[in-house]
Formats: sequence, C-alpha cells, structure tokens
Amino acid sequence: AWGGGINAYGTATVNFSGTAEVKGNDTSGNGAGVYLEGGAATGTVFNMTGGSITGNTAESGAGGAIMAYPWMAPVTMNISGGTISGNTGWGENDGISVSGATNVDNGEINDYGKLKLSGSPTISDKVDLRSDLFENIKVEVTGTFKPVTPVPITDHGWLDNRVIVTYTNGLTANPDDF
Repeated sequence: AWGGGINAYGTATVNFSGTAEVKGNDTSGNGAGVYLEGGAATGTVFNMTGGSITGNTAESGAGGAIMAYPWMAPVTMNISGGTISGNTGWGENDGISVSGATNVDNGEINDYGKLKLSGSPTISDKVDLRSDLFENIKVEVTGTFKPVTPVPITDHGWLDNRVIVTYTNGLTANPDDF
C-alpha cells in the first residue's frame, strides 16, 4: 500500500494546516505518511502551513513522511510550516522523497517533483533528491525561509557542481538553512 495516511492522486489539492496530524502509519510501499502522484491534467498540489507528519514507516519504499511522484502530471509540495520528523523509509529515504517520472512510451522525462520551501517549518527528516534517476531535481526556496533547524538533504547523484537548492530572485541564499 502507498500513502498510509494520505494518498492524493490526479488533480488533487491537499491543504495541511493547524493541528492536523499524520502519524504512526506503516506501509510496505512509498509515502507512508503522504503519497502524492500527479496522474492527470494539472497534477497534484500539497500545501503544508502547519500540523505534523511524524512516526510513519515505509518499510520497503521511499518517503517515510512524503513521496512525490509526478507520474503523468506535476506534483508540487509547498511547505511553509508544521513539523516533519521521526519518519523512516527504506535505505536513505526517511523523510521527503522527491522523484521524477519517465514516459513509458518514449523514455522522455515527464516531470520532476517540486519541493518549494518558505516560512519556518521544522523538517528534521532528510529530503531525498532522486538525482541518480533525474539529475535536475532540486529544492526551491520561494519566500523568506527561516527553518527551525537546518533541513538535511541527500542527493543521490552526487554530481560535481550540481545545484540542489535555488532561491527565488531577491532572496539571499543562506547555507545555514540546510
């Protein structure tokens, strides 16, 4: 099973705020807490301004907290608040897994999952960039960003001089954010 707490597919928009909780889910697949799949037209959007995603386990999958998979359409995660911690996944995939998708007919890349950060979230689980499969995946800082603790990032490709975090024009990059 994928998405033990929330499974959003197609053209879904999920607004996660206030005291909302996704916790203690255990799945054998991806996204134990939240699984996001862009399956049609405009894709899937996840907005997190509060709440918590904690204590979820993806036993043999990626994204103990959140998995973003843009199968046929985009997946965008906008995180500006809340807490993501204490989640576990298979291998190094313990937090937020950001992947891409390849067209099965022609082998071209459909899209990449997008992680856009702003505000003051607490993200203590690793952000896992699947750059070994999709080298252009990155984290985008889209507004004033003051995380409670530095956000850990795992970049699978480890390509020299690869940009893994970008800041919107007008924002000053701060290496202490990550």
